[in-house]
Amino acid sequence: MIASTPAPVSRALLALALSLLFSSCCIFSPRAPVYEPVAFENGLLIQDLVIPEDGEPITTGNRVLIDYTMQLSDGTEVDSTIESGQPIRFDVGAGQVPEGLDQGIVGMLCFGRRRMLLPPSLAYGEKGRPPRIPADATVELDVEVLEVEADTEVLGERE
Repeated sequence: MIASTPAPVSRALLALALSLLFSSCCIFSPRAPVYEPVAFENGLLIQDLVIPEDGEPITTGNRVLIDYTMQLSDGTEVDSTIESGQPIRFDVGAGQVPEGLDQGIVGMLCFGRRRMLLPPSLAYGEKGRPPRIPADATVELDVEVLEVEADTEVLGERE
């Protein structure tokens, strides 16, 4: 004699199978929002990739901890804190990083991600940063904010 599956169990299995099928299908999967790029008069171009739901925007004077990947306009990767495992910390607006990064990070929220296209005048200029960054190079940065401090208070930090 073959045992039969009770009707409620078979309906539950069918529902589970359908949910797995539909969740793996791109038609039913939610898509991340696409944010429009913003161009500034000085040539800086920014495009948000991830905007967290809440938090305080970064302002000049905040100390931030970021991960970034930097590449040239031809796609050559020249630096990455993700690969090195060593994010950088700097005071926004203090001139410790290229001017385009100082400007482009303002307004981001902790855990946000942004792509920035820095013209040579806001990156490494006429001299570049030999041997990896040539003179007059346009630089693309993908930045993720890991931590933001205002005064001595930490506003966001991963646990």
